[in-house]
Amino acid sequence: MKTWPRRALASPGDSLIQRFPWPRGLLRDVLRGSPLERAAAYRHNRAQLGLLLAHTVRWSAILTTLLVLLQIVSQAASGAEPPLVTVLGSALGLGAALCAAVVAVMGATCLYLRLVR
Repeated sequence: MKTWPRRALASPGDSLIQRFPWPRGLLRDVLRGSPLERAAAYRHNRAQLGLLLAHTVRWSAILTTLLVLLQIVSQAASGAEPPLVTVLGSALGLGAALCAAVVAVMGATCLYLRLVR
């Protein structure tokens, strides 16, 4: 019988900055193994739903912060836009778009684990 590799959420090489936003090692692959192993992996993923929701809330807070900063930068750039304001606004917009994508994927995963049996 194939056993799932155990991986701690915080390995010695991980820093707090790396562990804070990423739910790496939290979920197991439900597409591999026998039907019993896939069912066990799915039950494990459902048990981790609370931690996944916490990561989703963290990413939502980061997204909100970036959007507020983007609003402040866009209000500061009244009239002519100097290159620094343009670059800063573009970077904040790109970061917000990436955060929105991460929140969407994590939110969809949370909904799937919560609603589908």
